[in-house]
Amino acid sequence: MEELKQQLKSILVEDLPQLFTQLKQMLLVSSSAYNETIQQAARYNQMDTEKLAGRVSAENANLVFNQVTASLTKIIDSLEPKDLKPNVSYGRGLHEYHRLTCDRVDQSDKFQQLFQERKAAKSQFSTSTASTYNPTRAYFGESHSTSKANCRTTSTLV
Repeated sequence: MEELKQQLKSILVEDLPQLFTQLKQMLLVSSSAYNETIQQAARYNQMDTEKLAGRVSAENANLVFNQVTASLTKIIDSLEPKDLKPNVSYGRGLHEYHRLTCDRVDQSDKFQQLFQERKAAKSQFSTSTASTYNPTRAYFGESHSTSKANCRTTSTLV
């Protein structure tokens, strides 16, 4: 959760409108953090409009922007898992090494490509071949008949 908060604070420093977008996407609509975020976004947008129109002094605009930033910092600090949508990752995540080695995007993309290409070709099999049928091998064009030699596994202790 701390890593997520740190990321949000980095966005706060760099791009305030982006932070509003990010928070709206990740917070549950029923959470108080979401309601507070909406209020601060409205305040920010109204002051930005007023400042651009020249109806408010730069000092007053900066005061409001600083108040909005302080409020957003408090919102981020008070975030709890119950405030987040279920699909938002807030845990430690994978160690850097695992992020590199466990990325299966290329394999998934290749599978999706092949799936779409061969979607129309339906495979039929009878119950007599069901025990030796391997859908993955059949999908990738390999024979579905396997010998016992191919199914044998050996294990050795090292």
